[in-house]
Amino acid sequence: MSNTARRYGSRTFVMGTIVMALLLTAIAASPREAQAEGWSNYCNNRKLAGQSLPGAVDWLCQGAAREMVSTMGEGDQHSVCVWGDANWIQMCTSGPNAWVYNPGNSQWAWAQPYISNNAYSWNIVHAVTWTR
Repeated sequence: MSNTARRYGSRTFVMGTIVMALLLTAIAASPREAQAEGWSNYCNNRKLAGQSLPGAVDWLCQGAAREMVSTMGEGDQHSVCVWGDANWIQMCTSGPNAWVYNPGNSQWAWAQPYISNNAYSWNIVHAVTWTR
């Protein structure tokens, strides 16, 4: 093999190695597949007591903590209120069989969703959060 062939052969090998290293770096640095987003149930078909009894605590239902951005809820018999953790404002429905949407702080956060009965007698409630 001549010196010229060896020189071009080694240059090709070095260039191929550099291209391969750049390709692997680009693949490793590429964004990961985003997690799926969707509605997640909490406190669904839950019968909550009314707020009329002193010391009653079962008028409120708390879902498990999750990464969430908003919540929605509805009551079959009465109005309900929904929120997520302490820094959210409660938003309430206008009455039975009406859904309320609470956009939260419009930012993704690890939080626990809540739904409460907004009446003095029992209420079957349904609630969901937008999670990822």
